[in-house]
Amino acid sequence: MIPNVILEAFRQKSAVIVRKVGGMTEMIKKSGGGVFYETNDELLAAMDRCLNDVRYRRQLGIKGYTAFQEKWSPKVHIKNYLDLINDIKAVKRL
Repeated sequence: MIPNVILEAFRQKSAVIVRKVGGMTEMIKKSGGGVFYETNDELLAAMDRCLNDVRYRRQLGIKGYTAFQEKWSPKVHIKNYLDLINDIKAVKRL
């Protein structure tokens, strides 16, 4: 399952900060649209950097937005869904 809050952030070109556990880390690895943290100090450092370094924050936001458009947008989702249906149809015809 894909966390909607990350998709919404990416759609708005917003950087995300996620705890380094679970499925959200994969989205960040695939997109480059955010940063991880493990400790409270790392979280505070990531928040400070995103707050104070506009260029860095924008770069993350653009990477997230690009990944959203390429991997998770409704257009891509529908295409993948229809491709799956066509693959299933093809297998049933065999």
